Amino acid sequence: MAVHAESTQPPGPGDRLELADAIASLPTGQRQAFMLVEWLGMSSEEAARILRIAPASVRTRSHRARAALRKQLGDDGGNRE
Repeated sequence: MAVHAESTQPPGPGDRLELADAIASLPTGQRQAFMLVEWLGMSSEEAARILRIAPASVRTRSHRARAALRKQLGDDGGNRE
């Protein structure tokens, strides 16, 4: 399952559990940045204020989290069959 896979089928319970486990396995800083920016839709500036770090650090952590999730879950480029 890819992080941002555009599929015609909704993710099943197994996919959601796999994603939840993958997110839980991220280092704390990456998980926090990912959840605030990607999950809750905050800007890097908003997340930076909450985490008390620079916005650039939020972007870096979020990018690294996405890369780790793609690696762990397998990136199929959004092509699910």
